[in-house]
Amino acid sequence: MPEAFTTFIVALGLFGFAVLVFLCSVDFDFVIPKWLDIVHKYGLWVIASIFILRSIGDFNYVGFFKKYKTTKFGLNDTKYYSPLCLTIGILTVILELNR
Repeated sequence: MPEAFTTFIVALGLFGFAVLVFLCSVDFDFVIPKWLDIVHKYGLWVIASIFILRSIGDFNYVGFFKKYKTTKFGLNDTKYYSPLCLTIGILTVILELNR
């Protein structure tokens, strides 16, 4: 059972990913700092990798190949969370390839 602070950190991370996807889909008309150019160049690949690896899982508690499947979280992970992560990962790869 995650605490509110942990959930908030995950929400901030997902919001950061959304901002990064938005920034990568817009053409910049100004000079950007070098560190932001690196994020702009490789950020979507990092996001896609994170979500695809999350859908595969840690082989114990999360992902398609988890060991503990009969808990309430395990059932919801198999039914909702892992397919959602795989979908987000694949769509991010498609977005990057079409950029």
